[in-house]
Amino acid sequence: MNAEEVKAYRTKIYTDLYSGIIPDRFPINDGVGLEFMLQYAGKDLMTSQYSYTKELLEDVFDKGMELLRGDSFRLGFARNPIAMMFLQSRDHAMGKGGMIQHPEKSAFEAEEYDEFIKAPYDFMVEKVGPRFNGGYDTDPVSRSIAFAQNILAVMDQGKLFGEVSQKYIEKYGFYTAPPGTMGMQLIPFDYLADNCRGFTKLPLDTKRIPEKVLAAVEALMPYCIYKARVPVKSILGQNSIPTHMPTFLNLKDFEKFYWPTFHKLCHICAENGQAMSIFCEDDWTRYIDHLQDLPQGTRLHMEYGDPQLFKDKLGKKMVLGGFYPLT
Repeated sequence: MNAEEVKAYRTKIYTDLYSGIIPDRFPINDGVGLEFMLQYAGKDLMTSQYSYTKELLEDVFDKGMELLRGDSFRLGFARNPIAMMFLQSRDHAMGKGGMIQHPEKSAFEAEEYDEFIKAPYDFMVEKVGPRFNGGYDTDPVSRSIAFAQNILAVMDQGKLFGEVSQKYIEKYGFYTAPPGTMGMQLIPFDYLADNCRGFTKLPLDTKRIPEKVLAAVEALMPYCIYKARVPVKSILGQNSIPTHMPTFLNLKDFEKFYWPTFHKLCHICAENGQAMSIFCEDDWTRYIDHLQDLPQGTRLHMEYGDPQLFKDKLGKKMVLGGFYPLT
């Protein structure tokens, strides 16, 4: 088959899978991080991330094709150290070897919960943004310049990656979802941990001021619903959820602080015609009965767990994947 025929076949098996039809064969999603790809291709990790070019990316992708055997193209995600430099980001930090990490930090104190709950979006723009980005913690003119520099750096890198990725999609007949159908679904408790209070402080808050945490996750719901909207609806589209906090919580706290808004958002998306693709980080086996209450056709990617158990419990309702240790 030529590349167009291969892409049509791959699109058909994804369409069948997401429509509840057992496909001719199950599609394969594989992929490794771009940071690994750069090093596998013999590039310097630190300097390469500041100097992406069409030629560099093609060298990296050509080498990467030695490893990838999947049906979809999975090399496009990359952090942007140039944009982070303009922002003077404290939210991400590059190590000596060039690896960019998301360090543990907190953007506000427990005494500020009431202000956050009253207007979460305003608080994030006016307080969280400047505290996590030195480029915004300055006078209005300098802040505007940093904002513009950040946006332009993001657009430049996105355009380059998009053009080179499209070349490989066409060359190898990779499956891609229709434009405008892919979104990101924020989950209030995860967002509060990742971008506001921090992984270490939020669990303490659930013990010391539980009513504030509950009010905060509810206050974040409108923002999370808004961010999940996509311009085009398709059976091939999806909203992705990279879960973080559930397995750090005991069952009682999961049911109290995490599950209610998570469950509600999944059903809101389904009612709007958008499927959810949920990366269940770590081992969700103890939550398997909760997962049965998610919408029909929810796509669950499990990091760990017994595949047979999940198939027996969820296989008639959900699309299951994963179960291969990421290491």
